[in-house]
Amino acid sequence: MQKEIIEFSFDHFINQRWLWYPGLEYVLWLMDPLKKTVELYKKNNSINLFETPYCKTYTNLGSLPHTDELKRALMLWEDVEKNGFKPDKGIITISFKDDGRIQVYDGFHRIIMLKSLGYKGKILANVIEREEGYLEFKNKLEQEPIYHPINHPEFYKKGYRIDSIDRFNIIKNNMDKVHSIVDLGCCEGYFSLNFANLGKNVIGIDYEERRIFLARYLNNLYFPYGKIRAKFKTMDIKEFVDSIDDRIDAGIFLSTFHHFIVKYGEEGAWKLFNGLSEKINVLFFSMATDGDSVTGWSEYIKNISSDEISKKVCDNFGYKNYKKILKTKKGSRDLFKFW
Repeated sequence: MQKEIIEFSFDHFINQRWLWYPGLEYVLWLMDPLKKTVELYKKNNSINLFETPYCKTYTNLGSLPHTDELKRALMLWEDVEKNGFKPDKGIITISFKDDGRIQVYDGFHRIIMLKSLGYKGKILANVIEREEGYLEFKNKLEQEPIYHPINHPEFYKKGYRIDSIDRFNIIKNNMDKVHSIVDLGCCEGYFSLNFANLGKNVIGIDYEERRIFLARYLNNLYFPYGKIRAKFKTMDIKEFVDSIDDRIDAGIFLSTFHHFIVKYGEEGAWKLFNGLSEKINVLFFSMATDGDSVTGWSEYIKNISSDEISKKVCDNFGYKNYKKILKTKKGSRDLFKFW
């Protein structure tokens, strides 16, 4: 086993949705009966344990615990109640799964007891498994800029786009009866994760593997077992649009179009909008500024405004209506809604 010890605030561990375990509901059902059993046991340690609320609930769930198992549960509860989390009693052992969930291998009952007792301190977790290349990636990430902000103790970074939360709220307020969303050029998944947190079915697409890697990792942190999650794919946007069969309610296509101008040429990039309009009902769109480092873009954007691009899309490339929903100081960053 590799040994990577991480300290977490317990509130964060629970409330920020680190925890996943297939028997979560099963163990939670047992906590209140266990608490009542501990209270009875403190008053009379010679009581028949098999007549206690804990044992009766356990039996109703389809199992019959051994006497030793019952006593261990009582002793663990008393220890956790008295001492909180103690590393010398055993560090929590977890692994990060490829599908965006966290498996607790050891210490799960202790975690649930801490939760039931309202523990507010710190815990230590030994991470024994991650996606391949994670640690190398994390070290590299700490030295590189990111596009969107990340507000998490292990990964806190401000990000280049300080207006991400404002754009998210504007897009959210301009969505009507949207259930499925594709985030085209999702970077670290800021919009994907925030809309998934609202219960939307979201797919995030980006051609950079390192950004998708981080988006998947953040998916681990933000979504508990059973919660709707974002899905992420490393793909070219054009390839993705060509591959989908069912229409999608909404698409988010922000500050990405210039990559297509450069990669496919002007004619090829404009054809992309035909594909988008055939597959996506409503599209939220903005361009990059003339200061973007993508070769050739700054010259192109000097000759056409975002309003002209939006009108061209509606006149020639599938969408019939557009509306400017955010005007920026640099007009090329204006945010539009196509439908």
